[in-house]
Amino acid sequence: MAIDPEKKIAQARVALMFRYPFFGYFAVTLELVKDEDLSPPTMATDGKKLYYHPAFVDNVTLDELKGVIVHEIGHIILRHPAREGGRGHEKWNEACDYATNALVLREVDSKGEPLRLPEGILYNKDFEEKTAEWIYEQLPDSPAGSGGTGSGSEEPGPGSGKTVDSHQHWDKWGKKSSSDKGEDDKGEGQSESDGDGYDDSFEQELREKIAQAAHQAQGRGMLPGHLAKLVENALQPKLNWKVILRDMITSVAKCDYRLIPPNKKYMWSGIYLPSLSGEEIKVAYGIDASGSISIEMIKQEIAEIKGICSAYEKFTIYGFVCDTRISQRFEIHEFDPIPEIRLTGGGTSFIEPLTEAAKLDISCFIYASDLDGAYPPRPFFPVIWLKVGNYDKKPPYGTVIEVKDG
Repeated sequence: MAIDPEKKIAQARVALMFRYPFFGYFAVTLELVKDEDLSPPTMATDGKKLYYHPAFVDNVTLDELKGVIVHEIGHIILRHPAREGGRGHEKWNEACDYATNALVLREVDSKGEPLRLPEGILYNKDFEEKTAEWIYEQLPDSPAGSGGTGSGSEEPGPGSGKTVDSHQHWDKWGKKSSSDKGEDDKGEGQSESDGDGYDDSFEQELREKIAQAAHQAQGRGMLPGHLAKLVENALQPKLNWKVILRDMITSVAKCDYRLIPPNKKYMWSGIYLPSLSGEEIKVAYGIDASGSISIEMIKQEIAEIKGICSAYEKFTIYGFVCDTRISQRFEIHEFDPIPEIRLTGGGTSFIEPLTEAAKLDISCFIYASDLDGAYPPRPFFPVIWLKVGNYDKKPPYGTVIEVKDG
């Protein structure tokens, strides 16, 4: 008996959350939309929605469907529509499919199980780890079946063509819908900030989704190096660090969960996750006292962390000011003011604060620094680094958020 296409997609997304959490958590942020006018009749995305043709979903296996969903997410994370520039549209689509399929087919879970795609997809081993721009230059100007729109077959499913997705929705990439036009008189799809029709908030929202998905996967030890590099590239050159920090702290908060009522955030996607009860959060905040971060930025960060924690019934912020050794400790609760911070201007070591934090029952450790210092072994709790300065240092663990000081 055939499974309802929407339920089948829900099963695939849940499976991705367990086996490939980076893509799984990103997948549930996409609104699911049935579109029987897709050409070719497969799947597509505009960066916000996941469109599907029901016949295609019915004809592929569940494993292949997982691969196709990751394929669509790959296009979003790699920002393929925004990178087209003045290139030929059909040839660019084909180059992007080669790049994205290579990304999908190299993904394996903790058991070594690879992702799969339907038969007949665009794939060339020589194009692995290559950008769509590089691949574009290798392709002939008039490739057979240009654009990857299929081999001419009208039937969807394995072997029906060279691509697993439609690109017709790429024209909607990052644009305001007619319902978003609101009070401005610039015309349908046009934002207030430019004449290209792009919503300024779209790129920022995309970066935030990528960062949160990466943090979820990293917290489970399931973010391989090539994906970490991809995430790093996608998040540059700027982040709204406050929003990202809020999402990350919320995602690691230690709370009690209950299934009734379910979490309403994902119910629209057909996925039922637990809701929170008895909310309480405890976090640690480390301050690099060497002078790499200003007092004003420290106050701003403490205020932001306190604001995030105030959404919970109870909270405690454990503070550590440290150069090579801890020079100041403090605790902040609901009605406590932000303490005066004393910077010492010495060297930098993260060892003592992270070691001391291991004695506390915390959800995560947030450390503000330029990252140029000594590190202890990886702690058992998540670490979020608020990076300032221009040092090209990368910590051996944790999630890095770029913060502009001043």
